[in-house]
Amino acid sequence: MAHPVVDEQLCAGCGTCEALCPEVFGETGVLVAYREIAAPLRNRTFYCLADLGAAISVQLAALNERPFQKLPGSRRSVFLEREAPLLRPLPAEPYAYRTRKTATVHIDYHVELAGHYYSVPYHLAREKVELRFDARTVEVYHEGVRVALHVRSNARGRASTEEAHMPAAHRAMASWTPERIEAWAAHTGPATAALAAAIMASRPAPRARLPPLPRDRWKVNEAAPGRRPLLHGRVGRGTALDP
Repeated sequence: MAHPVVDEQLCAGCGTCEALCPEVFGETGVLVAYREIAAPLRNRTFYCLADLGAAISVQLAALNERPFQKLPGSRRSVFLEREAPLLRPLPAEPYAYRTRKTATVHIDYHVELAGHYYSVPYHLAREKVELRFDARTVEVYHEGVRVALHVRSNARGRASTEEAHMPAAHRAMASWTPERIEAWAAHTGPATAALAAAIMASRPAPRARLPPLPRDRWKVNEAAPGRRPLLHGRVGRGTALDP
């Protein structure tokens, strides 16, 4: 089940909470605003929001510039002297509403979200993790520490995999791209190249294309060029028998 995230990102922005909290502000701002802004306008009729906004601006400016009765200055001067220095610039990126979800890492070190699979470090297989996501990104946390960050994808049945998350053996396998396999097969002969091309074309996902191809035989084939005609002949006969 997914839940909305309420975390430090919402409160770590510009410092407005610290500047305007009741201990610093020292007055019931809502009541004052009603008495000094809304009440004087209660008997007026406005036919558009622009006129209402202009009238509110006039009342607000008058309230902020009005001198205090027992203290020096006004609300505006206090804001400029005491509160404005506490404010910080707004974050460079707008706040993104994120949702969180608990998930178990699959044995292939991926977690599923809306039909798409995102990788995490392989040693976290079978561990419980927390997904924090919005429309743009997916973050994966393990015991409060972020272990993966991915761009959100809506491609169902596909995977977003970072090479750094793979064990060494899988990284070695990942170097065998479809183009490299086809080029290697072409060194054996046209029948082997045709078989490799047919397998590549029959499988849409690059990762799904690799297992049926005899990579181990090609490694032996590269080390022993004399065996290329033998392998090519076997592949040619197998292709000819395939209906």
